[in-house]
Amino acid sequence: MGKKKGHNKPQPANSPIAPQAVPETPEPLDRFQKLNAIAEQLKSFSPKKGQATPPSTPEGSNSAPAAALPLATSTPKAQEKADKRPAKAKGKPEDLNDGDGKSRADIENERKAKKLEKQMKKEAATAKKKADAAAGNAEKPPKAPAKEAPANKGQKDAPKTPQQPSKPALKKHFASSDSSDSFNMTANGSKNVSFKEKSNLKVRFDIQPSNQYDLTERPAIRVSSYFVHATPHNVHPAFRRLAAKCEFKKLNGVNELLLAFHKTLIEFVEDYNPRPDLPFSESISLDLQPQLCCLSDNGVHPFPQAVGNLIRLFKKQIHELDNTKEICDLKTYLKEWIENSAYYNFDLAEKAIVEFTISKLKSMAHRRILTYSRCPIVEKIILTAAEQFNDLHVYIVDDPNNGSRGKTMLESLSEASIPCTYGHINSIGYLVHQASVVLLGCSAILNTGRVVALRGSSLLALSAQAVNIPVLVAAKTCTFVDKVRLDEHLSTALLREPIETIPEDLVTALVTDLRIVPPSSAPAVLKAKQLGYDN
Repeated sequence: MGKKKGHNKPQPANSPIAPQAVPETPEPLDRFQKLNAIAEQLKSFSPKKGQATPPSTPEGSNSAPAAALPLATSTPKAQEKADKRPAKAKGKPEDLNDGDGKSRADIENERKAKKLEKQMKKEAATAKKKADAAAGNAEKPPKAPAKEAPANKGQKDAPKTPQQPSKPALKKHFASSDSSDSFNMTANGSKNVSFKEKSNLKVRFDIQPSNQYDLTERPAIRVSSYFVHATPHNVHPAFRRLAAKCEFKKLNGVNELLLAFHKTLIEFVEDYNPRPDLPFSESISLDLQPQLCCLSDNGVHPFPQAVGNLIRLFKKQIHELDNTKEICDLKTYLKEWIENSAYYNFDLAEKAIVEFTISKLKSMAHRRILTYSRCPIVEKIILTAAEQFNDLHVYIVDDPNNGSRGKTMLESLSEASIPCTYGHINSIGYLVHQASVVLLGCSAILNTGRVVALRGSSLLALSAQAVNIPVLVAAKTCTFVDKVRLDEHLSTALLREPIETIPEDLVTALVTDLRIVPPSSAPAVLKAKQLGYDN
């Protein structure tokens, strides 16, 4: 190492100058010793409780090294301040004063007292309300509405709304509620009153009733039933016979059901005796409901679409009756309307459909008709076409799951000496190549052009489209309904036959009693039918 400051040059032993006496000085500190001394001084700056901070040692001073010195003592001024401080106990620290002479414990006690006082006031107000409710809920005059504050003052609080008079039923419901609920809503220490004190109108948002709510005090609500229970005493024998025929499957298809329903209505109107205390229209409307409930199993099963149209039109005619006329005249009017409806929907409509279909068959080179199951209109078309065409051949596809009604049609055509080919639905792949046109019946036509028919008819339409064969559907205007969809899984009343909808793009044309139209013209047919009924 180099020479250090403060060192004298060594004198040679033979030097003529005599050595002078030098006072002893502590040996200088090296670099590591200086660092240790600084670290000790830094430790002395953060003394323990009851000890004063040592003064800092200036750098470059000739004082003794810190490692050799004892801990620094406090200055006189610091010692005076330490003497003036009160002695602290070693246990729990003493409460501090806030400047007013109150300790921390006194302040906490005052806060608890104020909080308890507020709670007692609220409990007293709630108890008073309970006493008023138990006394009979004396009527109080409504309070005057509070004046609205002017907008130019810039008040932050919104104007209070006038309190509404309370309802007795709501008071009974909330009178048994606990007062702690009112306190919990103002637990944040605000001066606003609780919800129960602010408004008398109570609203419950819970789905299930509270345990404190007495269900016996709830007022009874009278719910009127839409359907009337049908019994043998209020059902006409004609409707009971119709229900029996449908139950034993004596009626097949919507067309036979519609014809039988017309006859049943005529018998009902002929034997009907109105109530003496009601007008004729109201009396027959009330007595008609049990008859319909008998057919639909008290509303369990919906009516077929065409039967529903007939029922709606019949009720409309009943409501338009003039009750000032004689009862016999009103009954005669209803009977004539039912007979005219059957004549237009069966005799004239079927005749028109047969003519339109025969005119379409005349334009074909080959007259080989493929049909499904049995439909009365299709059967009548084939019997009429056999009288005009000698090359007519009919292919009948049947499904054993639907009752094999195609066999009944096969026997009827065989008696008329019409060549026929019969096969189950699994042979449709072969029969569709032999036919030149597909002719189907239907139960209803929806507003979108979809065809409601017996289950399995859509398979014939799909197969015919694959081999480019036209598909014709014979449909009366009374079967058009103003609906866009149908629940195919629900069985209808009376018939209980499985049905399905045929998409409109699989049908070539609809043969109606108006003319041959595409399926997209179903809304136009509905409009024309409505205009005809209005006229």
